[in-house]
Amino acid sequence: MNKAGLIILTMLGILLAACEQSPLPEVTVGDIVFEFDGTLDGTPVSLRAGENGVFQGVSAEQTESGLYQFSGSLGTEGCDACPDQILLTFRDQQLSDLGEKLSDVRAPVAGNYDFFLGGETGTKVEVAFDIDEGISPAQYSWDFGDGETSLELSPVHVYSDTVGEVVTVCLQTSDGTGCVSSVCNSVNLKDTACQAAFQFEVDASAQFVTFMDQSKGKQPMRYNWSFGDGYSATLGNPGYYYGQNGKYDVCLEIEDADGCVSEICKEISPDLTTCTSGFNYSVRRIESGEILQENTVTISRIDAEGNTYTSASVGQDAQSYFEVVKAERYPDNQNGLAAWKLDFRVRTLVANQEGQTKILEGTGTMAVGFPIAE
Repeated sequence: MNKAGLIILTMLGILLAACEQSPLPEVTVGDIVFEFDGTLDGTPVSLRAGENGVFQGVSAEQTESGLYQFSGSLGTEGCDACPDQILLTFRDQQLSDLGEKLSDVRAPVAGNYDFFLGGETGTKVEVAFDIDEGISPAQYSWDFGDGETSLELSPVHVYSDTVGEVVTVCLQTSDGTGCVSSVCNSVNLKDTACQAAFQFEVDASAQFVTFMDQSKGKQPMRYNWSFGDGYSATLGNPGYYYGQNGKYDVCLEIEDADGCVSEICKEISPDLTTCTSGFNYSVRRIESGEILQENTVTISRIDAEGNTYTSASVGQDAQSYFEVVKAERYPDNQNGLAAWKLDFRVRTLVANQEGQTKILEGTGTMAVGFPIAE
């Protein structure tokens, strides 16, 4: 076995935590595994892991907004800014909770990818909606208040910065027997310091409903329950007897210790004889500054003189493309970081800090890191 036949991958720890190297299992092959062959404005670019001090490195970084970036590099080990390198980064398909490990269905797959363009600014808010526990409608539909709708059971919707501070979201459900129910709530997209939420349990034999607060905000909080029949309560988790059958609109308004106010309303049936609608929601992110541009790719070339040219610095023309031809997973390491080997071809405009534009094109086999779920 020649020296080029033994490739050892080193994996960088997720950059959200401390930066440390963790080895993958050794990969023994007869030929070079990781390589890039192409040109930068006609100048040949040829990098092969295991030759001339070239290594394949992989990492996964999560931004403060919760977006993962899966990266790989062909070049000097542990030196992202050294000359003579190819750098590759994929942005995830959606936001994640900070520190969350991902299912492999979120890893890069074969297909064509748009190029990330740095410098674009805007604001987006992601809101997750959940139908109430115990509701199993035959049909359901959402109106997000910005002209968009959904037929998903628990959708996640992204709002742009043009819709304003508050939107009215409506849920309509049907039980399949002709009973139709609907409820609407105002969703504050800007002030997320507090958020009213509750669930409830019905004892139909006694027409008794137990309400369970699930609100978030700074304690202590003030509660104001309206039970839909003219009566109210100020307890955190009240129970209530209904004197008559039917359908009632129940609302919870909270005010936290900082004066943040939020309200949510739901339909309930204390005798379970009619269909109802209700939902909770969670404003997950408010993204200011650079637009997320999920599911995009960046490729950069650091030439032999140390000049960096990147696809993120320039808009692309009609001839640009980035295609993953094949994607293959390596086993994950002891820190839960896996690697995906990608066969790809690319033609892209790249630019340096002075705005000088060149064309990078070629084919490659590189790996990127991925924070795999346990």
